[in-house]
Amino acid sequence: MVSYCLRQLFMDGRTLSDYEKGSNVEFTDIKRRLMLCERKVNPHIPDNHLWAALEYYEIDSLETLLIEGLEKLSEEYLTVVKNKIYVRKEKFIQWQELLTFCPPLILIAAYSCYKKVDVSYINHTALLPPHMPELEKIKEKHLGFNDLHIHLNGSTETDIIWQDALYYSNEFRKNYKKALKTEYVKEQNEQESCFKDSNHLFDLLARAKALRYYLVNIFHNKKLLYPNSNKIRDEYSQYQEREIHPFRSDKYKDSSDLNLELLMYKKLLGRIKNRNSSIKNKLAKAFHHYLLILGSLNRFIVHQVHQNGFQQFQKLTVNEFRSHSEDKYEKRFFQLYGNGGDSNFNMLEGRFAPKNKPVDNDKLINKIRQGWYAFKNKKGKDNPPRLHLVCHFIKKPASKQDTFRHEKLRHDLWVQANAIKSLK
Repeated sequence: MVSYCLRQLFMDGRTLSDYEKGSNVEFTDIKRRLMLCERKVNPHIPDNHLWAALEYYEIDSLETLLIEGLEKLSEEYLTVVKNKIYVRKEKFIQWQELLTFCPPLILIAAYSCYKKVDVSYINHTALLPPHMPELEKIKEKHLGFNDLHIHLNGSTETDIIWQDALYYSNEFRKNYKKALKTEYVKEQNEQESCFKDSNHLFDLLARAKALRYYLVNIFHNKKLLYPNSNKIRDEYSQYQEREIHPFRSDKYKDSSDLNLELLMYKKLLGRIKNRNSSIKNKLAKAFHHYLLILGSLNRFIVHQVHQNGFQQFQKLTVNEFRSHSEDKYEKRFFQLYGNGGDSNFNMLEGRFAPKNKPVDNDKLINKIRQGWYAFKNKKGKDNPPRLHLVCHFIKKPASKQDTFRHEKLRHDLWVQANAIKSLK
């Protein structure tokens, strides 16, 4: 029951719209909207069950929703073993579903605050593994897990793409503008009702980047402007082109952007919990606004529970939200390998979609190789994992011009097969 409503924290598009307009949002509005969002997922659950999910834990303000709500939500799924955070083995399937609503990094931050666990080791991925002693025994024998089906493109997680979206917002705008010319992406855009168009996406990312600088500057006791997000965006407009996390300093010079975001979340949750009521309410609203923008992006990256069938899945593959982040491969291999000691990765069978021309296939395979060698060089030589590449030919619907079943697709696959065959 804990997941009901609480998991909708990132899905509240109505409150995001009110924040954009500069409207004051009361917690009674947020609470009602969480319940209504949950009803969309499963309209067969009685309302009293949904209200009970919030009322049982006495969540009566946005501050307690962000602190106690996220603590309870994360506690249901996460556990600590030998000072590291894992997903509870018996909850792993439900955890996977939860991530369609809520990216994992904020849950890790809330749980680590609650349990006072060091998270400095989380540098490459927020997709935590389940705790499985059986895999530990395999690792002790210098063996490991052989993953025989990973699509190299389409595997980058939301919390990593989020950093690129804030650094390269204009690239995301241009890519999405291009993608919106296809019918699939138009359907997805109207179905999720997050962005009016690519310019609206850019505006939201600009607000998120300004909010992040604003939230970090609060640590230095700068003035609180919120909830007027337009003033925040204007005040921090000079930072829009910076490709550096505002939390970076000499103290964290070796930390990844993912880890800096996690540390920022922890710091913000601590401030909201400990500040006086007038300040922490403004801080909570600004942080909530930031998380709602992140949540809107997540819906275009992760397959949602209400999306069924291959055509729904294909919308995620063509909306271009991953294209900038997946131009290079080094970070992806670190993500797939995990956060150092929690990895059981021995061999990866990476799948890629071949191109029509030999020269394009050569460029693509060289990019993958460069990323792999960069990953191996930084990782070190102890028990290096292995990479095998497999061509993955993409499914496509039949063409209306076909004179026999899948005529065009068969021709395209033959061209791609010969382009691969010609490589030396």
